Amino acid sequence: MSLTTLLAGGVAGLGTTTSLIQGLAQYNQGQFGKEVASRQAEALEIQARQVQQQAGAQIADQDYKAARILSSMRAATGASGVTEEGSPSTVMAESVDEAKLNDMYTKYAANLQSTNLYYQGQIGKDVAEQGAQAATIGALTTGIGGSISSGIDAYSLKEKVSPFDTAFFDQLNLTKFGNP
Repeated sequence: MSLTTLLAGGVAGLGTTTSLIQGLAQYNQGQFGKEVASRQAEALEIQARQVQQQAGAQIADQDYKAARILSSMRAATGASGVTEEGSPSTVMAESVDEAKLNDMYTKYAANLQSTNLYYQGQIGKDVAEQGAQAATIGALTTGIGGSISSGIDAYSLKEKVSPFDTAFFDQLNLTKFGNP
């Protein structure tokens, strides 16, 4: 086996190994991005649930305040000696309706915000999944392409005759590995 054959084999092995390492790094980077996006999506889902919980607490607070207002209105109406028919009952009905509208608005705003957070997380996960798939394909093509390229380079190197390889050993009248 000649020195150029050894060099060709070494170049092919080194090139293939380098390509495979690059491909593995590319694959790992894609998987890491996918994991990060998954964790971010989980955090956004938690935020969405917190928005719903905060809305529930806000609605309860609004209902409590509305009930206090209605109670004080009834007490004031009763203390004045006026019956609840007519103007006082209209005012109380409007207050009840207003409290219901406030509750509905709070629920709507919370649903909108929590849905937005949820879909932000899902889109992030989908984008990361596509990135991971692209990284996997890139890793495969880098590894295969690099291996093929290294093989071609090694074959080309093997086919070339180096002046050092032949002339030097011919002058020393030795075989290529130093055996007499």
